[in-house]
Amino acid sequence: IWGSPKGEREFLSGKKVPARQYASYKFFVYTLVGSLGLLLAIQILGVVAGSFDLITLMQVWPGFDKEIFTNFSTSSVRTVAFWAFVIAFAIKVPLWPFHTWLPDAHTEAPTAGSMILAGVLLKLGAYGFLRLVLPLFPAEAQAAAPILAFLAMLAIVLGALSAYGQTDFKRLVAYSSVNHMGFVVLGIAAAAMVTGSNDPSMRLSGTIATTGVVLQMFNHGISAAAMFFLVGVVYDRAHTRNLDELGGGIWQLAPVYGGILIFSSMASLGLPGLSGFVSEFAIVRGSWPVFS
Repeated sequence: IWGSPKGEREFLSGKKVPARQYASYKFFVYTLVGSLGLLLAIQILGVVAGSFDLITLMQVWPGFDKEIFTNFSTSSVRTVAFWAFVIAFAIKVPLWPFHTWLPDAHTEAPTAGSMILAGVLLKLGAYGFLRLVLPLFPAEAQAAAPILAFLAMLAIVLGALSAYGQTDFKRLVAYSSVNHMGFVVLGIAAAAMVTGSNDPSMRLSGTIATTGVVLQMFNHGISAAAMFFLVGVVYDRAHTRNLDELGGGIWQLAPVYGGILIFSSMASLGLPGLSGFVSEFAIVRGSWPVFS
């Protein structure tokens, strides 16, 4: 699932268009690098705990303090495993500056491939942070939280600005995914920052941020997949994704799908009353007291 052979087949299927081949190879290289980091971290955990069972890992890993590897201290082993996990999951999210594979992959993938990529595969990175990084590396995650928050803010701002400058409708939606997943990483960083805190208000903020993260993952999976589906419908009708050529003609071209597109866009935008607003507001509400 992590290596996404289905996604790679989707990008390689059909005619061998140079742009599609480039996007496929770029996606493969990024995924390979992330997979190597993930493999390294998992092997380290397995050697230390003597098992790959998650329950055993949760019991053994946080408290291990003996040198397992010759010439490597315990802290060095923990640091290497932590950053190997972080890089692997940051590529999959994707977090700035590891995001450049995503717009190319979305642009060249067929509609079904883009829906799977946005609705399922991107969430694996965020799930990895929540399921493995935060429970197994609380101290390291707390120390790295400001860095993750800074990169998340860059993803939010630069993702939005990049989306604003696109003329390809599908590429615009792809960059909006970078923006939305930036909110997810920001909430994860806030949760990591308050790990072990004795301040009830800070712990509450971390809980709110984590709740927003999970809800944002669900909301983005629905809204982004819907957007890519509707972009595919528009392309089938108009035979172009260029916004300058489409102009204001989507409503005349497909009034029903045009209305659904407006609704999905507002949900993705975070209009109050729709799902995107609730999750992003929860993340901002939880993160603001932590980092301010």
